[in-house]
Amino acid sequence: CSATGDGDPMFFMQVNENKVVFAAVDDESAEYDPDKGAQHWVWVTDGTTDGTKRISDKIQFDINPKEQAQQEYKYARVGRKVFFRGDNPDGQYGTELCVSDGTEDGTFMVADINYEVNQDALNNGQEGYTRDSAIDNMANFDNKYCFFKAWDPAHGNEFRVSDGTEEGTILLYEQRTEVINGIG
Repeated sequence: CSATGDGDPMFFMQVNENKVVFAAVDDESAEYDPDKGAQHWVWVTDGTTDGTKRISDKIQFDINPKEQAQQEYKYARVGRKVFFRGDNPDGQYGTELCVSDGTEDGTFMVADINYEVNQDALNNGQEGYTRDSAIDNMANFDNKYCFFKAWDPAHGNEFRVSDGTEEGTILLYEQRTEVINGIG
């Protein structure tokens, strides 16, 4: 993927009969942010040189080198879509639920689940930044939905489901503790 160095391709996931979506570095993304390191942007391939290209520089895969041995739960294929943890290259939203169908228009952040203001970014003059939602444990259900765990300030870590749309991304169950006669 990189003309001058290591493209570091990873997380290959078949999206349909002839396309595979994956994360990789190219010359531009390798130099995108000297403080955070190389950006692993979304690529697609049909197995040929001409059919291999970066499909989005608006969304990047969330790659945590400390978790690479456990990355199998950081993405899931559902139907003809690949759900993954990602963010925009500037880190504005923290790790959030993203999806790709192998096209530029079909690759986007589904929802900003953790809407809590990122105070560190705000202190550095970056308004509109939110905190990470700790997306994890992604799984395909009935080839129609992605089940996953995510965090928000109102509910904490809870089980959620998504059909790949913002309105179709919902909290599945909220743990509640009811106090009856002083007993929790």
